[in-house]
Amino acid sequence: MNQPVPRWRSPLSPRRTAALLAFSAFVVAAIIRQLGAIQWEAIQWHPGWIAGAIACLFGVGVCQAASMGLLLRAYGHRLRWREIPAMTWLPAIGKYIPGKVAAVIGVVWLAGRFGVPRRTALLCAVLMDGLAVITGLIVAAPLLAWNPILHGHGPWTLPLAAAVVIAGATALHPRLFGLIADWMLIRLRREPIGARPSTAAMIGPIAAAIAQWLLAGLALWMMTRSIAMIDPRRLGLTISLAAAAATIGYLALFAPGGLGVREGVLLVILSGWIGPPAAIVAVAMRLTQTIVEATLATIGLLALRASRQSPPADRLGGDGG
Repeated sequence: MNQPVPRWRSPLSPRRTAALLAFSAFVVAAIIRQLGAIQWEAIQWHPGWIAGAIACLFGVGVCQAASMGLLLRAYGHRLRWREIPAMTWLPAIGKYIPGKVAAVIGVVWLAGRFGVPRRTALLCAVLMDGLAVITGLIVAAPLLAWNPILHGHGPWTLPLAAAVVIAGATALHPRLFGLIADWMLIRLRREPIGARPSTAAMIGPIAAAIAQWLLAGLALWMMTRSIAMIDPRRLGLTISLAAAAATIGYLALFAPGGLGVREGVLLVILSGWIGPPAAIVAVAMRLTQTIVEATLATIGLLALRASRQSPPADRLGGDGG
């Protein structure tokens, strides 16, 4: 029997709202200050790099759709190709609603329309977010070992980075990762799945999660290169920076879509690389990503409408629940 859709509860208490407003004001003030210090006549725009960044951000969306489709398949459910974008890209807009759960609720709500048990859909949505966070921390770990970011603070940076990678890799093991997911379902007052996908079945979702960070980092590097010279040898650190900024923004429950938090992280690190133009990059990445996500959500909506008009016979095999 399908589980009821989880209810959304806003986590924004007056204290958290005040924290969000104060932090956002601090970041906005820092961006405005840096924008005022830019010598705009010296800025040279390179549309080709911007186009490359946009293409990479669309690639991130494709990786997320692949992750969702592969996770559902690992639990015995195969969706039609047009249903996966609807189930992935359309609910993703919910991340801009405070609480980080609206997107998950959207996935669960759509699950019933595609013949997927809501409990399984909830699990896969939680797993996808969990994979993104864990792989994001792993990819971001090199920043901890890059001493200039911490002004050379101590010999503990490299061991700490190694510990993050080892802990993250351990958590990705299907058995342990499944236990974590079941614990999260229990916390959401849902019955745990219990079943564990095979290691082979999890390789695809993990690879897709890592690929999204590689593309996100490449997009950040290209956007930076579009207005300033940046050493190609910093591409690896730029990938780590993109993963760190997005993951920290996701973990900041008070910030819808990581708004302000992600820009703050980018501003701090990029300023040391390219100076005041870092503010342009931080703002441009937010605007570009929002436009890309809105475009993908529109595609998801069109895919949903197309799926409604298709006969059930088109559905691929699998346990429809």
